[in-house]
Amino acid sequence: MRDAPAGTPHVYTIAPDLDFTRTLADNLLNGNLPVPGGARPDELDLVNWTILVPTRRAARALMMAFVDGSARGTRLLPRIRPLGDVDDDELAAETVLGGLPELDIPLAIAPLQRQFLLARLILAWAHNNSGNQLARTVKSATGQALDLADSLGNLIDGFDNDEVDLNVIEALFGADLPVHKAEVLGFLDVIRVEYPAALANSGLSGAMARRSALIRAQADVISASPPKGPIIAAGSTGSIKATADLLNRICHLPLGAVILPGLDVDMDDDSWMQLDQQHPQYGLKELLQTFEIKRCNVRQLTGERGDRAGGARCW
Repeated sequence: MRDAPAGTPHVYTIAPDLDFTRTLADNLLNGNLPVPGGARPDELDLVNWTILVPTRRAARALMMAFVDGSARGTRLLPRIRPLGDVDDDELAAETVLGGLPELDIPLAIAPLQRQFLLARLILAWAHNNSGNQLARTVKSATGQALDLADSLGNLIDGFDNDEVDLNVIEALFGADLPVHKAEVLGFLDVIRVEYPAALANSGLSGAMARRSALIRAQADVISASPPKGPIIAAGSTGSIKATADLLNRICHLPLGAVILPGLDVDMDDDSWMQLDQQHPQYGLKELLQTFEIKRCNVRQLTGERGDRAGGARCW
């Protein structure tokens, strides 16, 4: 595969039929990345490297892969940190707080605390909207409020991950809708109006909103004061908007690189351009657009035997 043009972001991929963590560790230990300069790191070099992975589990797996790959001799290992974990907001704080100035970001509301808060708001809404069919249903079986609260929590997380203001719901009210759909929109005022006010009064924030704020703060720090050693983000697909921004900043750093999992480099260009949102590669396609890099310039890391070498062709 021909070299990428000068100034191209440092983006790589590992084929889905390879062990991701093992392949990543082997390539880093063997100096197969041109970051920093394509040299094989010696026993003391890796301590200056930072590798960001999606979860704590991925961090442990990569650490073990480095230990196994270093069996030929003792070496200091890189700093391996998780980018975030959907079920553990504190993980995001652990990931980004190193080197950050003091941040005015409220603590996250606990999942169970949020579910009961939303349930109380739903019950209050039901008692104030007795003419609404959904309200009558909730009042007749109050246990449904907890189920509805769980569903609303997932909806809130989706809005927060995409960094979409909940007030966009208000724009739907002007539409000419059947009565039952208009009643549902009235119910959504629970998360558009009541829930944000209750959060503000408690001095808390949503877990996903807090995580995005922390990741964006880290991205700002990396851009303003790039680390002196290599920084590599590996295994993330950038499905969260803030994470995609962080990955974009990393891959454009002189000593930064992003390693994508399972990018399809064999798909023909016409099919690639026509991917829809339901396709599993669509998120990676959007991420490459964020990076402003062509798929043919994404380099493919190989396994120990050199299998799966190459990549998409640039025309």
